[in-house]
Amino acid sequence: MRQINYILFLFFSSISGYGQVSLISATNTREYKVREPFNLSIGMEIAGDMHQQTPIKLPDLSKFEVLGNASEAFTFIDPETGVQVKQIIYQLILLPKQTGKIKIGSALVQVNGKVYRSDAFDIIVKEGGRRRFEENHLREVHLSMETENREVYENQPIVVVLKAYGRNFDDFRKVHDIRFPAVKGDLYPISTARQEVSIENEEIASQIIGSFVVFPEKSGEFSILPALAKLNNDKISSNKLKINVKKLPDKAPESFKNAVGEFKIELTAPNKKEIEIDKPFDVFVKLSGEGNLKSIILPKVIESVDYSILKPKQEADIQTKSKGLLGEITEHYLIVPKKEGEIVVKIEDFTFFNLKEEKYKTLKTDELRINSIKPKEPEKQNFVMEGLEETGHILKKVTLLPISDEEREEGINWQRILAGSFLGVTLLVLLRLRRKKSSVKIENKLEKITTIAETEELLKENISIGKEYYFGAIKNAVDKGDSASFFENYQELHEEAENQIKRLKNQTILEFLE
Repeated sequence: MRQINYILFLFFSSISGYGQVSLISATNTREYKVREPFNLSIGMEIAGDMHQQTPIKLPDLSKFEVLGNASEAFTFIDPETGVQVKQIIYQLILLPKQTGKIKIGSALVQVNGKVYRSDAFDIIVKEGGRRRFEENHLREVHLSMETENREVYENQPIVVVLKAYGRNFDDFRKVHDIRFPAVKGDLYPISTARQEVSIENEEIASQIIGSFVVFPEKSGEFSILPALAKLNNDKISSNKLKINVKKLPDKAPESFKNAVGEFKIELTAPNKKEIEIDKPFDVFVKLSGEGNLKSIILPKVIESVDYSILKPKQEADIQTKSKGLLGEITEHYLIVPKKEGEIVVKIEDFTFFNLKEEKYKTLKTDELRINSIKPKEPEKQNFVMEGLEETGHILKKVTLLPISDEEREEGINWQRILAGSFLGVTLLVLLRLRRKKSSVKIENKLEKITTIAETEELLKENISIGKEYYFGAIKNAVDKGDSASFFENYQELHEEAENQIKRLKNQTILEFLE
């Protein structure tokens, strides 16, 4: 196949740019054995403003069995002449029915009222050929990987369709255990469902039996190894694909990371009202669109002396569609104001390469303006409702004791009270966990350990949270008035406690406390 494509390339390169039509037929060699499959390629090139009036008419192939066929088309502008060039290549897999000299006739096409023809040539077919086992079994069905994307940019999706060709479409049901190839890059299955059988010609039928999409990460020649399957109990394989991966244009903006496709980006904060100092609020960065979503790098919230940023959590809703990956990615930030007054939250610019326009596009989002105020003085029988959620953002309601007027006049460090409330709930969790773990230990001591598995389980039960470290870090953050460090350490302590409760008791923290 490589030799055929090389012949066609040499031929086309010798005539490009002269405003004419060329048609050529080629095979790997001119000598074959009976019942030995071979490839016939027919290539056409139209250079200039010319109109193709008829499809390419294939030569008489009655002395061959047609096992499969595929075609691909390219249209480009010749960089030297500025002329538009259209190329079409037909590829057929033929099986000689008889020995001797066999003529492969001319292919025909009509362009601008004139008929063009390829040169006819002879091949020699000798006795011999493949074993009868291969004729009767391996060649009942032929697998072919096909794509319309023979030339792509880096990180541009390549959609590949796996087809089965055969003379009897009932044989398609015998194909099973289909395995997509391994590639250097990301491969995502689109479908393994079989589509309706198509009749290619009087002798050959075909059926799409799978499809997938790949994203080449580097420029150069990108190879897709053959797909594998079984025909009854025999292994069969498809052809190998080679894709030309073009380098992305130079002079990309600094904000371009690796995004290729079509995208939109949003920066939102559900609660845009006044936020108290040292009280975290939610900020969401959402990227949606179509492209290399699985490997994309999202823009980050820009750091500022006016606020602290806790580590974001990412969620993705991505689906594999017929043209590639479609969906959205959301990063959830917690922002902690450090000063009173207006604070401005921004994210980095986001640049992607637009495949339709073949140029870079930079997206900017509106900045968020949040008014930060001093903590309100609490009333009697106040409740602390804010904190960390089930993922580490909201605590169970904690009732505070009434405060006398004398104490109010002296001034209260509400940051310490808030910290104490958080730590009180966590301490309650840890005490209960320790109490329940102690009872488990006593019971385990009474039982005889007879297996390694039982010993491992006992060791797991004895694993404890590094609470001393976190309590020390939280106390230090309170003493220094570092709210960002306080929330960060509390969040880690909360998550560790939650994970241990889930592992040991298969419960959430709220279920455990009840």
